[in-house]
Amino acid sequence: MVPMFACIAFALGGVGPSANLPSARSSADTHEVYYKGTKLQVADLPEGMAPGVTTAIDACAVWSKKMGYSLTLDPSGRVLIVCKRVGEKLEKELDLVESVLGRVDAWVPEAVAFPKEWQTQGNTQTWGWLGDPRAEAIPIVYILSGKLQQEALLESLADTAPALESMVVRASKLSGFTLPVPLVTAYLESAAILQEYRPLNELVHRLTHMLLIQRAGRIPQWLVSGLAWEAEWNLGTGIWCFPWRDEFVFNVEHVAWQRLARDHAMGDGPTKNLAVEDLFALGRKRFVRADAILAFGCGAFLAREHPKAIRKFMAELSLDRARGTYHDLGGGSWELDPSYETSIDRQLEILQELVGDDVLNDLTAYLRQLN
Repeated sequence: MVPMFACIAFALGGVGPSANLPSARSSADTHEVYYKGTKLQVADLPEGMAPGVTTAIDACAVWSKKMGYSLTLDPSGRVLIVCKRVGEKLEKELDLVESVLGRVDAWVPEAVAFPKEWQTQGNTQTWGWLGDPRAEAIPIVYILSGKLQQEALLESLADTAPALESMVVRASKLSGFTLPVPLVTAYLESAAILQEYRPLNELVHRLTHMLLIQRAGRIPQWLVSGLAWEAEWNLGTGIWCFPWRDEFVFNVEHVAWQRLARDHAMGDGPTKNLAVEDLFALGRKRFVRADAILAFGCGAFLAREHPKAIRKFMAELSLDRARGTYHDLGGGSWELDPSYETSIDRQLEILQELVGDDVLNDLTAYLRQLN
């Protein structure tokens, strides 16, 4: 069986960006973190570090010290790893972090806009996450040594994000989880439930996912998962990280996703295009094998054939989400709809504007030649 992991991507009531701001005299200054092979106090880190570094360290240092974990900041100062291993024992992970950062930098070099129209109307209420980019947040990656540590971590996070309480109950069945607020992912290195599992693939997939949240906010699941699977595929070991999947995976499937995408593209004959409803069908909180394979195919097509269009695509999706979330009721009244999703037709329309009217034909043709 494949161990499950959860990816929460909804508004967390009462938890907003303001909750992540450090106090003027943050206790993080005295926390210790490994940076470029040296253990330093946060106050001794090089100048110019992003403000989010102090916030991220302060958010996890107490729990980490209590559980016997150490903090390691990647050389670029943009990702924080929480793990019992340090130094040379983390070299593989740090190399992969660098690789993933480079890949996502090429796709989305900077955060996209998410205009909050209601902020200009004198309302000071703190809102939960509405799907906007988390540009100031530093992704935190917990590499956990066992499921008891995962349960303890979820309990700690649930103290500030009550929406996570239901996950604590299911912690023993999860291989990991990913959250937008705080910007955290966690995965198990070892546990009895783990079969057909590669921790390094977990790191690549999850970090790619978090960096896309950081820079583009909530984007359609087919896009975020498709690009995360494309990042995994480039490890050369196939695809091993399956959000919300709980079923046996034959070993051959891991390295067959390109061929499987090709078979889908050929399913209705050599000339008929795939339907956008099938290509963009993958949703949150469920795993459908055909939808996932086509999401991977879409991600591969964009990343390999139109990488410069990815940021523009995400920027337009973010703008649509911002507009769709805010509803002006007239007379100075308004409301927010955090559940708003960009329609599939609008997604296709944006992609056609960026890539060309024949994008479905081009995408289908691209998948047909994969092997």
